[in-house]
Amino acid sequence: MNLTLNQEIVFYTNCFIGIFGFFSNAFIVIVLSSERSLKSNHYIFLKNLAVSDCLVSILLVLNTSVSSLSTYTGTVPTNYWSARLICSLKAQSPLYATFKNSAVIISVISVERVIAVQFPIFYKKSFGQKTCYAFVMFPWLYSAVIMYIKDHFTLVINDGFCDQIWSNYYIGIMNSANYMLMQLMLPVFCYSCIAFCISRRIRKMKSGNCA
Repeated sequence: MNLTLNQEIVFYTNCFIGIFGFFSNAFIVIVLSSERSLKSNHYIFLKNLAVSDCLVSILLVLNTSVSSLSTYTGTVPTNYWSARLICSLKAQSPLYATFKNSAVIISVISVERVIAVQFPIFYKKSFGQKTCYAFVMFPWLYSAVIMYIKDHFTLVINDGFCDQIWSNYYIGIMNSANYMLMQLMLPVFCYSCIAFCISRRIRKMKSGNCA
């Protein structure tokens, strides 16, 4: 495998980060699964986040290997689905989807936390394990749909080579809206609500003590 020095540094660095990330997150999953006291809804979300980060680590190594192979193989298999898979890996789509999944899980955790803080009675009555697992499934389905749409409209196979076309206006709008709304504004809004709610309760406690 004829790689330049910079490519070798990127390859081994990504492999190290991927392997370290996989084992550290796998350890978190094992601890959260084996400890009976860590079975609440919040820990289910954290375990789901650790599983997603494990996949990020695996795909980081896999994507690095495919990218390195592409430096000297060039073409993709003639079989359509194999070619789509290789092109998707070269375009970092699964890695992109799992990164997005982890970010959306954090957003979902922020929504779950704001419900627990703002509406504690409703949360205890209605937010059981079934609701929790429905919340857990949403980031995976959402990320898979986003990855499919991105690949369907941007990946093109021409004469055995992968091309990625970003000229689609709506894909650009979708990516920007997804990042701004789902991954940035939603967590900021939720944790701002939590901070406001906690500060309001502290003021009420202080005023009650003064009275």
